[in-house]
Amino acid sequence: MRGFMLAAAAAVVLGGCSSTNEAPETRATDAPVAVAPVGMAPAGGPPPESPDVRNERLLKLEWACDQWWSATQKQEYEKQASMANLLRTYVGDHFEKIVSDLRFGSPRHRRTMAASLGFSERADAVAPLQEALKDQYGEVVQNALVALWQLSKAETVGAERSGPRPLDLVDTEQIAPYLRHPKPEIRSNAAMVLSRVASPKTPRALLLVLVGACEDTDAATRSHAIAALGAVGDKEVFPYVVKALHDPVQLVRIRAALALGRMKDPEAVTYLIAALGDAAEKTDVRRAVAKALGEILDSKDVDSLDVKVWEAAAKEKGALK
Repeated sequence: MRGFMLAAAAAVVLGGCSSTNEAPETRATDAPVAVAPVGMAPAGGPPPESPDVRNERLLKLEWACDQWWSATQKQEYEKQASMANLLRTYVGDHFEKIVSDLRFGSPRHRRTMAASLGFSERADAVAPLQEALKDQYGEVVQNALVALWQLSKAETVGAERSGPRPLDLVDTEQIAPYLRHPKPEIRSNAAMVLSRVASPKTPRALLLVLVGACEDTDAATRSHAIAALGAVGDKEVFPYVVKALHDPVQLVRIRAALALGRMKDPEAVTYLIAALGDAAEKTDVRRAVAKALGEILDSKDVDSLDVKVWEAAAKEKGALK
């Protein structure tokens, strides 16, 4: 059963937290993760712990993650927030044990602990999650990537408040290889992380990988890759973002429009007005186009899907002849 998922603008699948029967997946890397028998201390690991205590922690986290996801699907936002707060508190109180389970536990433990660490809002959760990307089980990698995405949205909390943000500690070079993973869920989750952590300082080598991801067969991967290029804002990626305005998937076109708005390149105005004037285009895409035009033209007070209105605004700003 796939019990825990996370939606992020596109349907991004997390590995189930509740499943106990899992076949080995394609390895993300050649480095295996050592699994210690329950109740025994692995070399360099924590002191032995009662199997009952360890399994109780697992069941609590599985239940909380599944409840959070169920509330998310049903748009029960009060319950969703309540479960997120519960997870944040519980993970904070048992942080070291959860990290230990992520490193030394069974596949079921590892994928559940990876998912739960995303709620911690702690910068020191980034390193063990990035280490978990080397896990031989695909669902552990999936959950670790989404947890990194969740952490990248958080400010530091508690004892880490004065330290770096989780966002600042995510290593793009460790994430980028997963854009070429055979599983689309992992490629999508990797692109989702990069859509949060990419910036104008992003290394050029990563830009090339992101450009390639814009042509991925998986629509969710394309949409997140486009968002990442918008965050980078490099002039060289402009043509690839414009091209995505014609993607067959609506969400990708929306992300392309918003990315162009974030880039604030006046050259995008012509392309955006053309998209706005496309009678066959979906209303949600046209709204994203109008928002992007408002960002570029600094005309956020203009609330219209009328092409003539935006043409006049663009001419007034000198962005259209």
